[in-house]
Amino acid sequence: MADESIAEKLDQLEKDISLTHDIVHGDDRTSVSTENGLVPSHAKAARDGEQAIIRKLQPTVEDINGHADYVSRQVKEADTIREAIAVSEKSCSQYAEEARKGAEDAKNIKEIPVQNGKTGRFLSTDGHSVSWQPVPDELPSQQDHAGKVLGTDGATLQWQYPKETPNELPDKTGKGGRWLKTDGSAVSWQSLPEPPPPLPEQDGQAGKVLGTDGSQAVWQSPKEIPEELPPQSGQGGKWLKTDGNHPQWQQLPDPPEPLPEQNNNGGKFLSTNGSQAQWQKIHDLLPPLPDQDGHDNKVLMTDGTTSIWRDVSAIVAIPVGVVILFYNSGTLPDKWLECNGQSFNAVLYPKLSKLLGKNTVPNFREVENQRYIIKADDSPNIEVDEPTRVTADTIAAKVQAINHEVLDFGTVSKNSRYVKDNPFGESPVLLFVEVVKYSVRTWFSPGWYVNNYSRTGESYGVRAGRYDNNTIVIQTGTAGVTSSLETMTGASADQGTLSSAGCRVHVWQVGV
Repeated sequence: MADESIAEKLDQLEKDISLTHDIVHGDDRTSVSTENGLVPSHAKAARDGEQAIIRKLQPTVEDINGHADYVSRQVKEADTIREAIAVSEKSCSQYAEEARKGAEDAKNIKEIPVQNGKTGRFLSTDGHSVSWQPVPDELPSQQDHAGKVLGTDGATLQWQYPKETPNELPDKTGKGGRWLKTDGSAVSWQSLPEPPPPLPEQDGQAGKVLGTDGSQAVWQSPKEIPEELPPQSGQGGKWLKTDGNHPQWQQLPDPPEPLPEQNNNGGKFLSTNGSQAQWQKIHDLLPPLPDQDGHDNKVLMTDGTTSIWRDVSAIVAIPVGVVILFYNSGTLPDKWLECNGQSFNAVLYPKLSKLLGKNTVPNFREVENQRYIIKADDSPNIEVDEPTRVTADTIAAKVQAINHEVLDFGTVSKNSRYVKDNPFGESPVLLFVEVVKYSVRTWFSPGWYVNNYSRTGESYGVRAGRYDNNTIVIQTGTAGVTSSLETMTGASADQGTLSSAGCRVHVWQVGV
């Protein structure tokens, strides 16, 4: 479009020049009046034409100059393109030459060398032939060599771009940075092994050998060289053993025989007669019992050498929890329970409950024709007028004496929780919490009060409870362990509002 505009302006310029020529060389008799008088009309026209030509030529000259700049830029871009093409042609020539050389090198590799006996080595080339080489102690730096393979020039190792390999090599896709290894029959790409740690300082270690403590290598004095191993031929499957003087090959011991069937053998133990194992009951291994005839209502006791039948009165001093054999099919001695898995009242037998950690006795009923009994209580008997009547006060006093504990929680603070073990294990308990003001040494119940009147929700007091995990827990109020108003808390004494105080909890066992 720029060329067409310039052509049109040049045509118009030629027309203007022609018109001027006609005016200049036309009839000079024609005159026109000017401020300088009469002048030939063709002279004035010539001047006017000259000015008109100048005015018309001005934009044309500017367009020509702009077009010249545009053409100059196009020429420079063309020169740049020609230079880039020349560089590309040179690079293509170089790549073609490298490809030709690579193809020639590949032709020289006709097959992988023999792999047998080359386990753990890698394939290397000196530029003319390939061979299996051991993995070096130290690898050259791997930085900025991704996608290259480890090669050698016959003297040193270096990272090189992989050249075309024969068909027998495995696929190289995605194997950048790995090395070619053989197991003696086939090759595969594997990650390079971690280089070994550097050797420890060798100065002053002459005559020593390199050993390890399991974590690092150290120089050690050589120990006495062991004697030569015995011949290994024909000793397959054996292991080397020593009697303290000489090593010898021996058979591994036979594995133990499988255990006999365990189903329906609960409560038994494993015994052997020297050739095979079998499940047996406890009484099968006990020594023969002394004659039981005429020893009804007696118990079996031992003096450390022999066992004899003794009267029940002889077992009064036995502590709670002891199990003995009792020969009788009738009534058990007082304060003894039969070991038949039965449950018992923890209130009546608190020591046994605490000792066993539960309210059931062991089960020894699988012992045929024999009864085992366990001492359940060692407290003194209550003297009463009639064997079948005991006053309520006496029972209450006895129960309180044998199943009451006091837990000392020390000083407790507001908005806190404290935990202690239940002194009666799994047994249910009754709890009563008290706090003390040390200035007056008065124990009292703090009660529990929530300030709903002011709608703050603040709480005062101490609460106690038993959790299922056999613990006693106390929780103090968010605002204090006591309140200044006993009418609000139900406390037995008004000791003011305390943020901390001594605390104890009474615990009574209440049975099952």
